[in-house]
Amino acid sequence: MPNCQCPECGAATPYTLADGRLQCRKCRKRFRPPKSVWDSLRLDADVRDKLLDMVVEGLPTNSPDVRDLSNRPTRDRFSRIARACYAHAVKLRSPIGPCVPVADEPGVDPRHWPRGRRAPRSAVVFELSERRRRAQVKLVDSKRSADVWRDIASQAGPGSPCFQDERHAYVWLAVQGERVAIPKSRRPQKGGPRASAVVGIGTSETVEEMPESSRDLIEKFWNYFERRLRSHKSVARKDLHLYLGEACYRFKTRRRRVGRKMMLVELMKKSALLDIQGVLSQ
Repeated sequence: MPNCQCPECGAATPYTLADGRLQCRKCRKRFRPPKSVWDSLRLDADVRDKLLDMVVEGLPTNSPDVRDLSNRPTRDRFSRIARACYAHAVKLRSPIGPCVPVADEPGVDPRHWPRGRRAPRSAVVFELSERRRRAQVKLVDSKRSADVWRDIASQAGPGSPCFQDERHAYVWLAVQGERVAIPKSRRPQKGGPRASAVVGIGTSETVEEMPESSRDLIEKFWNYFERRLRSHKSVARKDLHLYLGEACYRFKTRRRRVGRKMMLVELMKKSALLDIQGVLSQ
């Protein structure tokens, strides 16, 4: 059951009545318990099980491996709901806001644009940081994003973190219309430190060792995020915060030995449907 709060006073200490309703200990208001995301799914058990595998394995909804599960709208809706549970758990609950217009910006190296694509019309800028041995990602606000983009676009291409110090980095992604382009895999720079490997992050049997530095942790997180999105080529801008939330949650819990599928089921059972609808709203 998801966390229950009184709709009247917001207290989180209700008790259960004989008829199944809840009563607040503070204001004595009676209300029905909120429905969880798991209880709201009206799907057959076998279809639901296969859709869970689709999300855990990171398969796109138009992949040939999942086309026979159900129709495309059902797969899209299940994928967005599952990723909204991840995003709500790590407090990434608002869609990506306005992007930085970069179509007429001078002084940008064309080699840094996505291969095989035109120059990006706009860009979205993120700040990556490390705190308490955890990687954090934050969208740079619209007042600073243009200045930050001008500083880092001449140094690093889309998807390449530009480090300001050992614990902070900026990264930008190209936006074409309403789609965010996912960069292709990058080779390590000659003469520079090699990016940390991400082998074993997606499995429950392998436990990754502690990173040597904060820079390694940030690189591992961003490489893991890009690897998860590599098969999509591009994602909708309105859903980018869902993919970021999924990557943050899975990377944070990468050392847990519980299966990824069971972790997603438990998360959907304790997430309230009303909270998830707030994350999905545009």
